[in-house]
Amino acid sequence: RTFGFETAAESVRKDEVGVFQHDYSYINLRKPDLFIGLLDQRVEFAPLRAQFEGFNGVQVKKAWGAPEEAGLPSDVPRYGSVLSSINERAATTLSWGLTEQAASGRSGRVTYLGHLSEARHEWRATDWLRLKGALLYRENEADISAFSGTSFFPRNALVSLGDVGVDLAKDVVLSGQVARSAYEPDSDPDTSVADWNWRTGLDVDTERSRLRAAYEFVGKDYASLGDPATYQDFKGASLFGTTRLTDRWLVSSSFRRFRDNVDDNPEDTQTQNQALSLSTGFPLAPAHSVGLRVSHLVANPSGPQAGSSSRSLSYGVDYSLPVLLKSRALASYELV
Repeated sequence: RTFGFETAAESVRKDEVGVFQHDYSYINLRKPDLFIGLLDQRVEFAPLRAQFEGFNGVQVKKAWGAPEEAGLPSDVPRYGSVLSSINERAATTLSWGLTEQAASGRSGRVTYLGHLSEARHEWRATDWLRLKGALLYRENEADISAFSGTSFFPRNALVSLGDVGVDLAKDVVLSGQVARSAYEPDSDPDTSVADWNWRTGLDVDTERSRLRAAYEFVGKDYASLGDPATYQDFKGASLFGTTRLTDRWLVSSSFRRFRDNVDDNPEDTQTQNQALSLSTGFPLAPAHSVGLRVSHLVANPSGPQAGSSSRSLSYGVDYSLPVLLKSRALASYELV
């Protein structure tokens, strides 16, 4: 503890191809209503597809205004909730820092150095309505001037995010998110590009089961965090469910179907992907547990110069057991 804050710090160095170099460092200070993060931090647009940006700088989150039902635990997350804590009426986050990102260019990989600024506000308007808005602005330039103008990476980008969560019933949450990105690509700075990313989801939580359904669309020109080529041009649906058959037996499954070429251009190759997974876990006495999992992935390309289809099937088993004192061991086996 430092001046009333719970303090956590970490610094990591890694040996990468024989070079022992710094990977990341952070210092995080926390109080129940205040977070201050220094050095390596991150911003993210969850629950939009897994996109985040790491930066070296400062991040501050201030929360206030607990609702009347504040007897609940302070860190119980609801997937459909906009706020990370159901005890917070409102929260404001401010971030600023330096970024470093690699992108694909005509001359190979290009490293971009940039500045990032973020402001977001989360508000629980009523007991059944949660709102969130965010603005993120980035400026980037190639670290080597000779590589400038060789990639589609944003020279600057302004991203706005809106997020709504509605509690339809005690255990049912309907949510929607939309993000708009406006930017100038480095390879064509005289052109302004704008595109959208939107998502809708339904979450059902009960005492013994959980269901998640979502559909998301990402435009073919969308660019916000990271290399545009790794995120844009996507649409698909997902379904995730988990249930506790008994007090000791848990079963989970997920299904995803997604594809690229969202504008249905007949001159582009289109790939349909389908992923199915099933897992189960069962505790064994005394304090032992076993887990089984299987996953299946199919990719079917079509259109001009389409390659062959591919599929993969994998199986896995995990076994956890207590060992010396209060430590545990985990043995895993996977077949692909």
